Amino acid sequence: MLSLAGLPPFAGFVAKFYVFAVALKADAVHFSLLWLVAAGLALSPVALYYYLKVLKQAYVVEPVPGAKPTGRAGSWAEGTVVGLAAGGLVLLGVFPHLLLGPIEAAVRAAGF
Repeated sequence: MLSLAGLPPFAGFVAKFYVFAVALKADAVHFSLLWLVAAGLALSPVALYYYLKVLKQAYVVEPVPGAKPTGRAGSWAEGTVVGLAAGGLVLLGVFPHLLLGPIEAAVRAAGF
C-alpha cells in the first residue's frame, strides 16, 4: 500500500517520479502536460490518505466482538512469497538502476 502511494524507499516512488519526469520532458517548451503532473502531485496525498485508512483498518482497529475471522493464517510458503515481494519493492525503490539500467539499454538498442 505504501508503494502504491508513492512513498520512498519503495518502487512506487520511483515509478511516480519517472512518470512525472517523462510527462514534463515530453513537451518541455510548452508544458502542455504540466496540468497532468500538477494534478498527480496534488492528488497523491489524497491517495495516501485512503491507503492509510486501509492499513489502519487492517492493523490498528480492533475487530468487532463476536466477528468470525474471514481468513486463515498463511503458511510459511505464503509468508516467504510476501516477504520476497516486499523485499523486492524496497530493493527496487532504493536501487532503481537494477531494473532501469537494462530497460534503458534495451530502449537505446531499439533506437527509440
